[in-house]
Amino acid sequence: MKTKTIWVLVFPVMLLFFSGSSYAAQWTLCASAPSGGRLYYDKSSVKNVDKNIIRVSNKFEYTSKIDKQSAHASLKRIKKAPKNPDLMSHDLSVNEINCAANTHRLVSVAFYDVKGKIIYSSAKTDKRWNRIVADSFMDELKKTICGAYGGNKAKKK
Repeated sequence: MKTKTIWVLVFPVMLLFFSGSSYAAQWTLCASAPSGGRLYYDKSSVKNVDKNIIRVSNKFEYTSKIDKQSAHASLKRIKKAPKNPDLMSHDLSVNEINCAANTHRLVSVAFYDVKGKIIYSSAKTDKRWNRIVADSFMDELKKTICGAYGGNKAKKK
């Protein structure tokens, strides 16, 4: 039963990450934090959802104790955190960015441990759009994605 539950959670996320005929992630560094954390986006995943909205896969690497503790705290709020924050490695997410409205929303997310195993995943798209905070990782991602892929430059959905 536990295995079935895990697959029910993991399979939709895997579909989002690996949709396409032959998927090979092209992780490109987008931003780095003073703490060492790094945000990447997958160039091969960038798609126009509509005129102003672009969908993109992201990877955030937790390279410092602060990054790991922050991710751990996020999972702790929903009672999904591992016992030790040092087990946190990275997360993979799919986001939609509305370039014109300066907003974003989470489509799916998966948190991984240092062994590459999924700690928690969710494929529930946020209904609410959130304002992009200036000088944040999401702001850097928006500048990169909307600047390079805005309009009809991204693949159609």
